[in-house]
Amino acid sequence: MAKRKAGTAGGWRIRGEELWKSIQDLLPGVDVAAYKAHLLALIFVRQATEAFDARREHLKAEFAHLPKESQRQYILDQHDQYRAHGVHWVDEQARWNWLTEAAVQDDISRRVDEAMVQLENDNDDLQGVLPSGFAKLAEAKSGALAGLITLVDALASDNAPDRKPGTENVLVQAYDYLIPRFADKEHDVKGISPTPPSVAALMTELIEPGSGSVYDPCFGTGTLLASAAVFARRNGGEVAVFGQELRPEAWRVGQLNLSIRGVEIRAGEKAASTFTEDRHKSLTADFVLANPEFNQPDWNGGGLTDDNRWQFGVPNAGNANFAWIQHAISKLGPQGAACVIMPTGSLSNNDGTNAKIREKLVTGGTLECVVTLPGNLFYGGNGAGAGIASCLWIFRNGRNTAGTKNSVLFIDARDIAGTSVTRSRNELGFADRQRITDVYHRWRGGTDGGYQDQPGRCRAASIAEIEEHGWVLTPGRYVEQAEVMVDPEFTRQEIKRLTENLREAFRESDRLQTSVLEQLDRLEPGDPQQP
Repeated sequence: MAKRKAGTAGGWRIRGEELWKSIQDLLPGVDVAAYKAHLLALIFVRQATEAFDARREHLKAEFAHLPKESQRQYILDQHDQYRAHGVHWVDEQARWNWLTEAAVQDDISRRVDEAMVQLENDNDDLQGVLPSGFAKLAEAKSGALAGLITLVDALASDNAPDRKPGTENVLVQAYDYLIPRFADKEHDVKGISPTPPSVAALMTELIEPGSGSVYDPCFGTGTLLASAAVFARRNGGEVAVFGQELRPEAWRVGQLNLSIRGVEIRAGEKAASTFTEDRHKSLTADFVLANPEFNQPDWNGGGLTDDNRWQFGVPNAGNANFAWIQHAISKLGPQGAACVIMPTGSLSNNDGTNAKIREKLVTGGTLECVVTLPGNLFYGGNGAGAGIASCLWIFRNGRNTAGTKNSVLFIDARDIAGTSVTRSRNELGFADRQRITDVYHRWRGGTDGGYQDQPGRCRAASIAEIEEHGWVLTPGRYVEQAEVMVDPEFTRQEIKRLTENLREAFRESDRLQTSVLEQLDRLEPGDPQQP
């Protein structure tokens, strides 16, 4: 893989393509599922070793004044000296240099398996997270495991020696590129489709999790929680991260995705259903972010009709949309805020219960804002948001801002196309997201926020008005159409063009009619021959 300086997101798309081509060259024709978890684990070990070595050098300098070597060594061997700073303990026979040396050995797969076990034994948060069975990878393609180790080593060598922690880390950037690429390649993203980074950024910029606790009831690959942690750090804060995930593979990948960024998640001992095995029953979160599977039919709704989470009504047993919404709200603290991705159908469909639940969400004052999203933001496949029109529901407890408490803000962002990143997917840049977040935050500022309704973009509707619309929450019902400025000269030219097209169509019709009549005239009465 050609070396390229780490830099902008755009530059990393080029770099990512080079990385992907190198992987395909190493594993031609090998199914992604056969090596995905193993490659991500190798990248994680390389990053964990780098962080461990950096912390160890810091400790050596900090305690160099101790007179005895045994005292200095004692400090270096204390696991808490690392874990307290978000660094995993990496035993000597689990460190990256050990794996690179093993790459030339015949028993390479056994050594890598043992390194993964050692890492799990030394770090409680990695229990059950790292994969085993590296021999299967070696069997899939001769030399593949050694080649992947060499590839990761070459990738990591581009990390600048003086790089500040958490910045320009090519190993983290590799995760950001590979996780969605794996999802697209596999066409198996149902329930584990990553939330696109620009959508995750929009959600965090809306509810602003600067400190406190953040919870995702279906964390998948961990993108939303990672975005929240990054947002908090950029604003001088830290957040405690909680989550749950049903699918074992996503449960492992999501934790690795957070761990490689130095974010520790409390995710339970194993994957489990949020509805039937809630791992955080007593949690009161400051923020909730969620991108659940849309219209999930198999959520065991029939067995949970008396659940105390259904404050606004019992959800449809065959569709979990309003179960996810109410679960998210049930975890909020007195001033908590939640942002949940849903299909736009959830705003208007009525199966006998949905409208009643929407009514209570509005009249109870919990629903604060609805945003319809542009199309083509999500990855392909059958996962949440893929190919389905999507929206954001924003909820907040303790709403008391003058001018907003008895209304709901509707934002129509469908016209914000963003930037094309592939033939089928766009992303929202900072300026695009700002066109949404500025409206929301100005409105939340109340009478002093400078908010005004904008035709074609946003409108604050009263509860009475929403009731008149039968509790339908589609922003298009409330946001007035923007006035379209028409250029008279353009209009004249367009009418001229369309008129000429119509005349040409008439001429072609006349030619076809003449041809058909000529063919009919050639037929003699009673002649069985066809023209």
